[in-house]
Amino acid sequence: MKKIFISGFLFIILILVIYLFKNRPVREWSSPSPEKTSKLEKPSLPSLPLIEKEAVFVPYWASFKQKDNRLNSQDRLIYFGISIDQNGLNRQDLGLRRLNKFKKISRGKRQWLVLRMTNDKTSQKILENRKSWPKIDSQAVDFTKANNFQGLVLDLEPKGIAFEKTVTTTRDFIAHLHQRTKKENLPLAVLVYGDLFFRHRPFDLKNIAIDSEEVMVMAYDFHKSYGEPGPNFPLRGQDKFGYDMETMISDFLKFVPSNKLTVVFGMYGYDWAVDEKKRPLKKAKIKTLNEIRKEFLGSCQWENCVIKRDSLSQETEINYVESKVVDHYGYLYPHIVWFEDEKSVAAKKKFLKTKGIFSFARWAWGYY
Repeated sequence: MKKIFISGFLFIILILVIYLFKNRPVREWSSPSPEKTSKLEKPSLPSLPLIEKEAVFVPYWASFKQKDNRLNSQDRLIYFGISIDQNGLNRQDLGLRRLNKFKKISRGKRQWLVLRMTNDKTSQKILENRKSWPKIDSQAVDFTKANNFQGLVLDLEPKGIAFEKTVTTTRDFIAHLHQRTKKENLPLAVLVYGDLFFRHRPFDLKNIAIDSEEVMVMAYDFHKSYGEPGPNFPLRGQDKFGYDMETMISDFLKFVPSNKLTVVFGMYGYDWAVDEKKRPLKKAKIKTLNEIRKEFLGSCQWENCVIKRDSLSQETEINYVESKVVDHYGYLYPHIVWFEDEKSVAAKKKFLKTKGIFSFARWAWGYY
């Protein structure tokens, strides 16, 4: 009887051990929590400094007689460029015919090609004729690759008001072109106005940022040749000038990542003939930085020549008087010149880098 009791007791113990073993809590083997392993983790590596990159636009009308050593410091040479119509590439265009001259001075450098759509009437016809898009895309991409360009830049400059139809067709055209460039592993950059938000240009920037690898901002021509005198594109001074680069970049960064932006500086200025209230009397004359240096900065040949750098815009303003004799009467014509130069570019670059923008370009080779 005693043996039976002991055997029964051992059997119950065995059953209990088996039950407890099968229902034991199983430990999940996962990576330790950060709190417990903070002392064991490797220290994070410092982020690499962003490298400044600079390109220059080389227009087809530039002089190609001599090679400029300054081209060696450029990250890219951007050829401006070839034009199109509804039938595809314009074979009679001077840009296409002078391409070989550009190729001679750009050997060994990264080269990008601009697809020029700056004629508003021609561009409008292209945008309205969607059936022409596949042919245009195919010819543009094939030509770019056949001539060993590493990227394509679309310069589409619609002049109209930002009506919904214009915005939509512009957006769709860019998206259509990007489908083809992406298929061919060809980077696409899109040039857009720096005053896009200020003047309500017909661009859908959010979708352009998606349908391109790069957005190039034309940060020049804010004050127009047919408008009031003022800086090419002021760094600061929104209250004084109506808009500035600081505000512009804030607007752009809402839609485009900083590492996708390239800011283009215009190395030139305008010369306005004005009345006593500084109102323009006629359309201003464009002057390259080289021309301004020769005419004003060495020794100014004009009367009452006053040269000063504006602390807000960081650009330079020149006031002078031109005297003319008409019908035996002497007339004095006040002039105002505003222009971009190396110092204003340096100040703007310094600001842009604080916003994570390190890619720059200049318009244009031969101007400075």
